[in-house]
Amino acid sequence: MPHGKNEFSNERPERQETLIRFMEISENTKPGDRVAALEQKTDEMEALLKGLMAEMLDFKAIAMKLAQQNDAQARQEPARGHIVQGTIHATPETPDTDSGDSGETHTVIIQHSSSKPEVPAAPPEPEMVRIMQPDGTMKMEVRRGDKGLHR
Repeated sequence: MPHGKNEFSNERPERQETLIRFMEISENTKPGDRVAALEQKTDEMEALLKGLMAEMLDFKAIAMKLAQQNDAQARQEPARGHIVQGTIHATPETPDTDSGDSGETHTVIIQHSSSKPEVPAAPPEPEMVRIMQPDGTMKMEVRRGDKGLHR
C-alpha cells in the first residue's frame, strides 16, 4: 500500500471506529456469542419498533379526530348567523285599527354572507425577465419583444 494509505482511509472517522470495534469483537468472541448478541439487539429493536408503531397509531387517531371536528365546525359556521333579540312593534295594516304595542318579543337571525364584497381586480403586472447587463450582472426588467419566446 503506497504512502501508508489503507482501504479504509476514505471512510469517515466514526465509520472507521465502528469497523475497528466490530473486527475486534469478531476476533475475540465465539460465533455463538455473536449470534446471541445480534438476537438480543434484534429483540430490543423490535420492542422499540412496536412502541413507535403504537405512538404513530395514537397520533393518527388524534389527527383524524381533529380533522373530523374541523369539518363539523366548518359545516356549522355557514348555517350559524348573528342572533339579535328585541321587540318588534306591530304596524297597523288598516287605518281603523288601534296603534298599540303588542309587546311580543321575537328572535331575528341575520345571515352573514360568506362571499366577500367584490374587490376590483388589479391590472396584471407586466411579465418580468432577467436581462444580462453590460457589466455581467442580471437585472429584472419588463419583458419586451417577441412574446412567443419560450424560456
